[in-house]
Amino acid sequence: MIDAELLNRSIRRKAGVRFIPFLPQHIQYLEIDDPGMLAAARAVDLQTFIASQARIGTAITVLVHGHPVAAFGCVLLWPGCAEVWSILSPQAREHPIHMTRVASAFIDIATQSLRLHRVQMIVRCNDLRAVRWALALGFNIEGAMLKYLVDGSDAYIMGRI
Repeated sequence: MIDAELLNRSIRRKAGVRFIPFLPQHIQYLEIDDPGMLAAARAVDLQTFIASQARIGTAITVLVHGHPVAAFGCVLLWPGCAEVWSILSPQAREHPIHMTRVASAFIDIATQSLRLHRVQMIVRCNDLRAVRWALALGFNIEGAMLKYLVDGSDAYIMGRI
């Protein structure tokens, strides 16, 4: 489990930004506009799905002036290997440098506390903004998974070793 307070102490925060343990009800406050996330929400109950991911792993919510704007999580697949996920609202995207620092710190803390030798993420191939962000976080494209996503879209498996 990643302690939100450890993250609060680990990075220089912008005024009004705080990290708290993730709760499933935070999903309903995030204004999701990402096409991939919206497609997933049409196929599954997003709040239940993300809650199960958080329950078997660890997750935090990013608050800006008391309002949830993002969530980051990590699911341990087996000892030493985990998959990270994120949900960013349009308000979170107004702070790209800070959100990148938060995501990077979250991944670094997860890597250390869970003793990971591999962290991976799934990124929609046609979401160039998400691909660029994953690359900025130190992930590399390892391959394409054809028709992988719930709507039949292709996705990259990206790894950070």
